[in-house]
Amino acid sequence: MDKLVSIIVPVYNKQETIVKCLNSLARISYEKLEIIIVDDGSTDKSSELCQKQCIKNKKFKYFRKDNGGVSSARNYGIKKANGDFIFFVDADDSVSSDIISESLRCLCENDCLVFSCYSEYLDGNVIDSSLCKTYLIDDFFDVFFNKYNSYVMNTPWNKVYRSRIIIENDLKFDESLNLGEDLCFNIDYYLHCNNVKIINTQLYFYSYSESGLTNCKRNVLDLWKSEYKSLKKIKKITTVLNKIDSGVINNYIMIRIKKVLSIYLDKCNFKESIELRKVVLKNIKSISMCKIGSILANLKIYIYIFLLPEIYLKNRMKRG
Repeated sequence: MDKLVSIIVPVYNKQETIVKCLNSLARISYEKLEIIIVDDGSTDKSSELCQKQCIKNKKFKYFRKDNGGVSSARNYGIKKANGDFIFFVDADDSVSSDIISESLRCLCENDCLVFSCYSEYLDGNVIDSSLCKTYLIDDFFDVFFNKYNSYVMNTPWNKVYRSRIIIENDLKFDESLNLGEDLCFNIDYYLHCNNVKIINTQLYFYSYSESGLTNCKRNVLDLWKSEYKSLKKIKKITTVLNKIDSGVINNYIMIRIKKVLSIYLDKCNFKESIELRKVVLKNIKSISMCKIGSILANLKIYIYIFLLPEIYLKNRMKRG
């Protein structure tokens, strides 16, 4: 396949990792390639290091913009991309030299390809081999909501996107979201696909980042506001999925709520856990997919939310 490929690399203050990342991209064997570096207003030596790479290798294109966050940087990169296919690579990470040739070989006529990744922080393969096949889009969503895997759905850096689908449907990362923006973009994209293929080949090397949710220093109530906004968008997007039972989608949303709340409890104090309970109980009806927002349908999550302060105290006692 002799098609132009665009790789978009958002960069913000990554002087410690960007050279390793760009060196791995420079080793990619596929020839018809442009690597778009979007410097999101870095204040360290990232800009200098990126521009040095551009001088050495004409496949690299450097753009600098005012700081607007990773979604803003990715959207900027999409506008600058000329390729038939788009990949996203984070500045902390690196890739296999055959990431493009192998991906395009497997993609064939499918609208999206999901491939696996490797990380020393992850235990084994991140994608269950039983998931690896080609899906019609309705079947794909059915599998996703019943057997959720964040590396299949959330992340943009282990996927091949067709530029045509993104451009024709004016798809963008939501710059107003601080959490869940990747998932919302991907669901938006999948809705315009006929099929998705998943393979278990490890083509991407993921590095643990201190900027993740578990290390975020923001107030838990602010974190929940971002999560709530994200969940509302997920609900809005998935309302078009008429062939998938709303109870299945609702179950996914409730599992996600419990997961993020368990993380928040490690970051808050007792007073904040009480306030968090109040806010989440107020918000949950508007993101439930159950008809008339039935409390009975979500009884387990309501009990969990109601007991947040008690769970917080129990966790504190365990830690001593």
